[in-house]
Amino acid sequence: MRSILLYFINFIKKHKAIGCLMVYLAVWFFFGIVYYVLANIYQGEMFYFQNDILTKSKVVSFQKELDIKVDYDIAKALFKEDNDVTLLKMSEGDYPLLTYKLSGVGLNPIGMNWVKFYYSQWKQKKYNFFRLDLIKEHRQITGATHYNILKLTVCHIPDSTFLRSRPGQYITLPKEYMNYIKKQQTYYITLDDDFLGNFNYDRYLPLNHDLYIISNSVNLLDQEFNKAFEVIYQYQNNHDFTYPLPDFLYFSSVAISTLGYGDILPNSMLIRMLVMVETLLGTIILAVFIAFYLDYLKMKNTNHKKSPL
Repeated sequence: MRSILLYFINFIKKHKAIGCLMVYLAVWFFFGIVYYVLANIYQGEMFYFQNDILTKSKVVSFQKELDIKVDYDIAKALFKEDNDVTLLKMSEGDYPLLTYKLSGVGLNPIGMNWVKFYYSQWKQKKYNFFRLDLIKEHRQITGATHYNILKLTVCHIPDSTFLRSRPGQYITLPKEYMNYIKKQQTYYITLDDDFLGNFNYDRYLPLNHDLYIISNSVNLLDQEFNKAFEVIYQYQNNHDFTYPLPDFLYFSSVAISTLGYGDILPNSMLIRMLVMVETLLGTIILAVFIAFYLDYLKMKNTNHKKSPL
């Protein structure tokens, strides 16, 4: 260890400017790691993040954790929602466990933001039609409101199966087309009586049509999407979210260069003290580098004057 330290000291003496640069980078990286570790130990409480940079980091982690791709604006809208709800899980009969969003005013519809998220995932899997089947009517879950449970089937029916008279023509397919389905996925939704209306249960509808009816479901669709909601809920409460290292290397670079604060601000006395120490070290190293450089220019100018014409 001592020999390694002596090697670096001798290197800095021999290559003064390069040595200063190496020390500068080492200080920058060291403090970046320290900020990163403290942020994750204290769940970000020691820093103040501007919403955009924090949301972007959470969206990136959200996609990695679920191993999915989703448009940033869609995911951002989910993180902006008020997720201060209780998850109520219930099962009955021959349908699986359903998860409901329960708040102080009762069961909450999932809303269009979640429908846009579901739709984006279905499109990636090439699903293009859906149908609904009524499973159970007038079920009382909580309170006096009665609900209906429907089976939602999203499926892929090749376009070659049917004929469009013009591009983009709206087409519904009768139930007999189920023989042409190449793949499908089944979910369950729970709707208030008021949202059923005169819905046509005898046909397959294009996936981009009447999806608003799903937004009124008071349950999340299945375990796959339940996990998405739970991840967002945990991230919003800063649980199980790992802050990314690049954000704190950026914060460290801003601190050591004395350029002022950017999208991340210190929110504790410890971080402020560390920033002051890093800034002071950065200023000293920069001053030494300038001194070495001026000395180099002076020596070069002196040698030039001594050289014969």
